[in-house]
Amino acid sequence: MATTRLGRRLRRSIRELARRRSIRELVRVLRRAKQEPEEAESLGRRARQCLDSLGGFWWRARELIASRLDVFPTEFCRHLEGGGETGDARPIDDAQELVARVLGSMMERRLEAFEPRPVRVSFFGQVHTATLKRSGTPVWVVVRRPDAEPQLHGELAEMESFFARLSRTRELAYAPWERLMRELRASLRDGLDLRIQAHAMRELRKQVRSYRGARYPHVFQQLCRAEVLVAERVQAPTLAEVEARALDVGGPDAWYTENDTDPKLLAGRLWKAFMRQLVEARTLVPTQGPEDILLLGNNTFCYRFEPFVLPSELGVPRSEAFHFLLHALLRRSYEGAFFPLLRLAEPLPPLEPHQLKKVVSREIRAWAQRSEVKTLPGDLRSFGALFDTVLATMRRHPIVFDSAVLRACQELRRLEGALFSLHPRFGVAGQLRRFFKRSVRRAARRLLAAQAATPPAPDWDVIGQAPFTAREAAQDEAQQSTLSSLPFASEPTAGAYLVSHVAAFLSVVCLAFVAVFSVAAARVALIIHLSPDSWVERTLVNGLRPDLLELGLAVTCASICAWGLWRLAVRFAERDSHLPTRRVI
Repeated sequence: MATTRLGRRLRRSIRELARRRSIRELVRVLRRAKQEPEEAESLGRRARQCLDSLGGFWWRARELIASRLDVFPTEFCRHLEGGGETGDARPIDDAQELVARVLGSMMERRLEAFEPRPVRVSFFGQVHTATLKRSGTPVWVVVRRPDAEPQLHGELAEMESFFARLSRTRELAYAPWERLMRELRASLRDGLDLRIQAHAMRELRKQVRSYRGARYPHVFQQLCRAEVLVAERVQAPTLAEVEARALDVGGPDAWYTENDTDPKLLAGRLWKAFMRQLVEARTLVPTQGPEDILLLGNNTFCYRFEPFVLPSELGVPRSEAFHFLLHALLRRSYEGAFFPLLRLAEPLPPLEPHQLKKVVSREIRAWAQRSEVKTLPGDLRSFGALFDTVLATMRRHPIVFDSAVLRACQELRRLEGALFSLHPRFGVAGQLRRFFKRSVRRAARRLLAAQAATPPAPDWDVIGQAPFTAREAAQDEAQQSTLSSLPFASEPTAGAYLVSHVAAFLSVVCLAFVAVFSVAAARVALIIHLSPDSWVERTLVNGLRPDLLELGLAVTCASICAWGLWRLAVRFAERDSHLPTRRVI
């Protein structure tokens, strides 16, 4: 027994040492990738090997590093993209028993044909298929792994150590690694609670429903718990699967013709849906690549359900900066597009923006000229090419962009791959003009609807003509009702009166003591012999008269006592009238 426990500890120690060595090696590779951009491809492969060897939830850290195109070279980040996560499948009966324990009798009443074999397995959990009994709707049943939370806590400690090392590295210290670690920790912890994803899916479905030709899977709220989520399973081919039919008879065009789908119209709808998410809704669907778009026919599409991934929130400042950037590109104001780009960045270091503005404006102008040429490849005239060029230019300066902005650029690059596969001559500039015209109309309709829903403002002239006495009575009644709702007793207590009058008595004693001390000092001064040679000394001798000082002292003490008695009488007179009488709470 002791030998088994010792062997287990030894294996655990060896595994921890190996993981620490992989983390140190990963930090060295990232530092070299920043120092030696010409070795980006080989260093990217080495970094991918280190992250894959760590396994677990480290694939989310790999995605975060792959999105930092403002810090690392583009070729380095390309090697870290894609691949997803892998994990060990749970036993077949375990998942079904867990769902039955969490849902209780609702599983028997609402679900049938539960497939024990998981379709997808990850370190968060796994996905099964089932069917709703009443409607026969096919659904996904997402089950969280019971051991996911303790494993996540252990790997979060390793990630914090890793990002702390990056923040101490001289070449990479300007990037906000500590804040990125906080965002990653919050994202991973929120992914463990499937109720958060169910709420996000409901909000996304409301948002996507208003887009023409777009759909999002329905989530069944009554069957969702912290450990289980049930969502609609849309059975349709993805855009990547349709485009992969190039070797079949008729190719993808045969499928489009059979399902009444116009690729050009579908590409335009995909583009408009993304722009409305980016500029108007400020919330992005988490997956928008060719393998994440389901084609339903009749020029409609549906976004694929991605478990354990939450939508990207841009926020108002970043969304407005994107809006100004796109509007400047539409007006061909290339120098004006520079300042919205800076608004998309983090707090800037001390730099001279005028020279950087010239370089960036020249790159934007060159991209705008390429985007008008529809015969060029899509990689050269896409928005992804523009952001790659701008990020490569700003990478030479210690300028970093917000994480949500980089994720939006990443999703836009993936979406443009789908757009150019549907329509090779997709015109970005023309679609942008049409989008802004309709966006302005939608904004005007929303403003008019908000004004119609707002109650009319009061007519202050009519209110001013009301009788003054009526207004005064209303104010007094409001004041009395406000005072009557106070959560304390309005009637003063005897202890409060006793303390206040003891304090007044002590103040009178203090004044009397000061006066007596002044008289005693004057009498002592008369005993001292003063020479009448100086006019100052003669004034002191004639002015220090004890009878006058004693008279003044008596008058002062009598005035103070009279004032105190008057205040006491006033307090007792106002005792029952200054506030409504209430019980002590």
